[in-house]
Amino acid sequence: MSDETKTYNDIPEEQRKKAKAFFDRGQTIAGTGNFDYAITMYLEGLKVDPEAVDQHQKLFDIALRRKASGMKKGDSSNYGAKGREDYAGAMVAAESRHTFDPGNRDYQLAMMEAAVNGGYFDTAVWIGNLLNKSQLDSGKPDFNKYIKARDLYSRMRRYDLAVEACRRAFEIRPGDMDLANDLKNLSAEDAMLKGKYAGSFRDSIRDRVKQEDLMRGDEDSREDIYLNKQLKEAQAALAIEPSELGKITKLAQAYLKFETPEAIEKAKQTLMDGYHRTKQFRLKLGVSEIRLKQLRDESRKLAEMLKQDPANEDKKLLVFDFHKARLDEELAIYVEAGEQYPTENKFKYEMAFRLADLERHGDAIPLFQQIVSDPKYKQPATLQLGKSFLAAEFAEEAVETLRGLVESYQIQGDDFAKDIYYWFGRSLEANNDNPTAIKSYSQIARWDFGYKDVQVRIKRLRGLTPSA
Repeated sequence: MSDETKTYNDIPEEQRKKAKAFFDRGQTIAGTGNFDYAITMYLEGLKVDPEAVDQHQKLFDIALRRKASGMKKGDSSNYGAKGREDYAGAMVAAESRHTFDPGNRDYQLAMMEAAVNGGYFDTAVWIGNLLNKSQLDSGKPDFNKYIKARDLYSRMRRYDLAVEACRRAFEIRPGDMDLANDLKNLSAEDAMLKGKYAGSFRDSIRDRVKQEDLMRGDEDSREDIYLNKQLKEAQAALAIEPSELGKITKLAQAYLKFETPEAIEKAKQTLMDGYHRTKQFRLKLGVSEIRLKQLRDESRKLAEMLKQDPANEDKKLLVFDFHKARLDEELAIYVEAGEQYPTENKFKYEMAFRLADLERHGDAIPLFQQIVSDPKYKQPATLQLGKSFLAAEFAEEAVETLRGLVESYQIQGDDFAKDIYYWFGRSLEANNDNPTAIKSYSQIARWDFGYKDVQVRIKRLRGLTPSA
């Protein structure tokens, strides 16, 4: 196996914009049925932006349409590398030949190698998936192509894919002990890489090994066999159409069903890879939803830890720091989502609550004011708007905001009603209207005598205890 690793080559934005003009022209021309000229436009664009995976896919689709129409092979002699390190040129030359003979594994492998040499990793993975499908469809997979693909994946440090390629080769030569050893080493590399970049929520290498066992499936467990069958089917389907949103989502869901940390990370990576290919934000939003659940789960674990040792100051500080970090991360998620979906009040609502929890009430208040007109969020947003006014020392505004909620909320004595009356009372106190504040607290006491500190507040306001 090759030990030479490559680094990713990020295509500058100006090149992407320049390439887009070719792609747009190619798409228009393809609609007229002039496939050869359309192919030329796509290839010219891909020389400029070799990492435009969605355009590689569109070009492949045009090649298939061209072949289905009965057209003969075209001339690909106009394309070639302009020197030893013109990897984009070498890739496009191989892709040009492939468009006139789609499914040719030699061209696919040549394209993949040039893409890896150039650091065009998304493209390399895309063509690698196509090569794998061609291998399987052929009925006579080429052992050497699996080995070459294995080495190319290793150079990108995509050891997960290298493992799969090596496993396919081993299926052809099951008695090859060198391959067995390679498979073991690649699996270890995969585990070590994930451990190195794990972050606070990824498992140790030992957990990785356990998950690998689970992902392969226990032959004695029908459930595991069923989950692995679903996973393999979803992987195969996505390999054929790597930019199809439904298939990307289905593979992510297949991983999530394993309910293990490693599988969850694979689900996130599947969605992120799909997002980078398609630029469809809903896929990135899926990653965010998984991350939000991880944060909730971690928060519960820390709360339980503190519950077992409530006097431990170090644990208190840990919980406090995590809560602040969680709010910051969640806010960033909802801000990004809100920018993508500016008319969706759900994201404004979640943003506003995080801002309030972070005591950024000046930023939270305008958002709450925007969404109180939405029936879905009207009542909780109005309550929080009143609390934010109070925290920002606008007591009169808090009173008038919460007064309307007191008058309109019809359910007596539920948790939300108690919360409304409590913060209405707090606002009245801050606005020096103690008699009305007593009435609000008294109503809560009649519903729930032990609610928060209402007994203390009633006694203090009635002069039965010293003022705080």
